[in-house]
Amino acid sequence: MPKLKFVKISPGGNPTLLLEAAQVDAKRRAAVAAAIMHPLHLGAEQAGFMDCRSALPGLEMMGKEFCLNATRALAYELWRQGRLLPLERTADLYGLVSTSGLEGPVQIRVRDGRRGWQAAGGTPEEADSPKECYLSLDLPWELEKAPAPEDGLALVRLPGIVHLLVEEKKHPPGRDLFQAALSLMERLELLAEAACGVIWHRPWDMPETEAGGICLDMTPLVRVAATGSLTAESACGSGALALALALAPAEKSCLLLARQPSGEFLRLYLNSWRPGDKTRQAEVGGEVRFIAEGRCRL
Repeated sequence: MPKLKFVKISPGGNPTLLLEAAQVDAKRRAAVAAAIMHPLHLGAEQAGFMDCRSALPGLEMMGKEFCLNATRALAYELWRQGRLLPLERTADLYGLVSTSGLEGPVQIRVRDGRRGWQAAGGTPEEADSPKECYLSLDLPWELEKAPAPEDGLALVRLPGIVHLLVEEKKHPPGRDLFQAALSLMERLELLAEAACGVIWHRPWDMPETEAGGICLDMTPLVRVAATGSLTAESACGSGALALALALAPAEKSCLLLARQPSGEFLRLYLNSWRPGDKTRQAEVGGEVRFIAEGRCRL
């Protein structure tokens, strides 16, 4: 196989590898992703295949799931390439992308993106500087009560991925986090899911939280069947979104700050939700950093 071109980006401390989809046959992508994610290779917590050739850039994850952080990584890469458009009366840049797990396009936004924009003559150093990347989502979602006698468990089903939310005080994981996650998945019959997360969460005291906001600390583990992986992720965007959907009050708009294991925060703004609505609008984002780019062999 020829050398593969890659870019490695960290959205919220969640190391992500992006490869051009045209480089790898669709049947081999899961195996390639598993190989390059290995700590003895490029090392990452997730990998996705992007198609930047069309007018609507796209991203496909290995479990066909929607991955919020990988989509934010794609937003950063499109910003580096100068592919985004100015947002009127702001210094932001925006665009639309398609992603696995969602039927329609997603709007991406890079705050203050005009500064250091390559297409505007920015230096390479400026083009690789950290930026805040956001997604605007109108998500179909389904909240289920976990079929278990204990409280403190809830299931949130997002497109392509289901998250089991676990109140740590009521269900402490013990010393073996991986075994605890697998035991919960097995007990609740979640091992057949293409992608499944177990999110332990606890309150986090943060003085800067805006009035009426919620601040949580979270520990996410995500299993993807296609790559046979169970990863204790340094950050999990869809897991944070699941927490916001489950815990934010439905009747009013709300800000939720989700502290990731990396120590960084995701900011989630949710609009009010009305009974009968099948979707809830959200804007999710935080800092994204460039790590490396190059070519590799398997």
